[in-house]
Amino acid sequence: MQVFVAFLVGLLVVFPHAEAALRGTQCKLGEWGSWSACSKSCGTGEKTRSRAITTMGSDCPATSESAQCYVPCTGGCTLGPWGPWGLCSETCGGGTERRVRTTNCTGASQQVRPCNTQCCCIDCEVGPWTSWSACSAAGFRKRTRFIVRRPQFGGKSCPEDLAQKEQCHPGPMSCETAQWGAWGACSTTSSCGQHSRTRAIIKSGFDCPPTLQQRKCGQCNTDCVMSEWTAWGACSLSCGGGTRTRTRSVTQPAMNGGTACAGSSQQDSYCNTQPCP
Repeated sequence: MQVFVAFLVGLLVVFPHAEAALRGTQCKLGEWGSWSACSKSCGTGEKTRSRAITTMGSDCPATSESAQCYVPCTGGCTLGPWGPWGLCSETCGGGTERRVRTTNCTGASQQVRPCNTQCCCIDCEVGPWTSWSACSAAGFRKRTRFIVRRPQFGGKSCPEDLAQKEQCHPGPMSCETAQWGAWGACSTTSSCGQHSRTRAIIKSGFDCPPTLQQRKCGQCNTDCVMSEWTAWGACSLSCGGGTRTRTRSVTQPAMNGGTACAGSSQQDSYCNTQPCP
């Protein structure tokens, strides 16, 4: 570039009329080129760049420039970029992984860090609950589950409830009994005694009824027993005031000095007392 400029100056000297021609032309330059490498490999140096004249004119600026540059001094040590981290030495319980870089420096070619520090614990594992058993005659059913894997290395303990029990109802009456036997002989014939009868259980179950009945017999003082009142009968009138009746009867008369029947065997009451239209 300097040779080219010198050549142009020479032309102006040889041909003075060329200077006048250039004064009427605007100088045009291209883009700056890239910076050169620093003149020093260690410390402060200089770098340069240049650009070309595309159209010659009378006012062309400088076509080159320089700037200060600095390169860190490493004493001859060159460091490359770090590579990726390698595989961890352990899958759990704490291991190490490392990465490396190319270098001619002492002790700066690798890095090590901890990895997979989580516990190697193995928790207890239990299987699913079994189906509920059939309801027992006592009114209970149960279900269980089993340990598939016991804990290791500080893992979670197994649950305590490996069996469950709950109340239930066996459903329809399952107990079966025989017919009542005949009444036995009275314990006495001269005074008040008792006799009994029994029935056998054919099939045991949850709700078996009593198998023994007892009652008085002989010369016993038997109190009077009356039945419950019947429902009220129809009213004698539909309005203006009528009457209705209900009754009861003697189911067990008094015997051998027992308490006599008390109260009436019939009751009457008013009904339909509203005025007739």
